[in-house]
Amino acid sequence: MAYRTRIFGDNPLYKILSDHWQNFVGAHEERFQHACGALRGTAKRVVNRFLDCGNPTNGFARIKCSSCGAERLLHFSCKTRGCVPSCQARMVEEWAGWFADELSEPVFHRQMVFTIPKILRP
Repeated sequence: MAYRTRIFGDNPLYKILSDHWQNFVGAHEERFQHACGALRGTAKRVVNRFLDCGNPTNGFARIKCSSCGAERLLHFSCKTRGCVPSCQARMVEEWAGWFADELSEPVFHRQMVFTIPKILRP
């Protein structure tokens, strides 16, 4: 996993999850399920996508500077919201731009509150 150092550096969240996630999943049923309930499939998918984000085996683009000719690889991201800070920030920025251009009135918005009915939350 040498590519991880280049992408996430010393990210403590990545280090903790890569070192302990499989042990946690294995022990969850025995140690935590009675008090916390079953580990949701969504949590497993998000963490596994985070651990695989930027993996060059999942694809990459070769970028070449037209001025100097320098090349580098841009690894594709997981596009997961909530767990991967860089992917989350990009998604939030795109959504905010779409919201401002398509939905909101041309006034300054100080706060937006959205609610989801309980029946739709699961």
